[in-house]
Amino acid sequence: MSRVTQRQRLQHSKARTLAALLGSIPVAIAVGVALTAVLPLPLGQRYLIGLYSVFPVWTAASAATLLASSGRRAWLALLGIGVGAVIVASIGLGLR
Repeated sequence: MSRVTQRQRLQHSKARTLAALLGSIPVAIAVGVALTAVLPLPLGQRYLIGLYSVFPVWTAASAATLLASSGRRAWLALLGIGVGAVIVASIGLGLR
């Protein structure tokens, strides 16, 4: 393996790790807020479901970013899910 290829693999590894550590938590919180905003349940149940969904989403997002083929794809996946969750949350909160 050449030095350039090895350096690129190391940079992608760092980017994926940073995405898993720093990017997955805000995405998981955004998904939890989106669920709280759109579920047609009483307020207390919506909060519980939104709160309890954060940990599994955080775990799945961290695993998915670590399995991504590059750091760029990991960050783009987190960005797409996060933006989608924020849009859903803002629509759900705007309709209430």
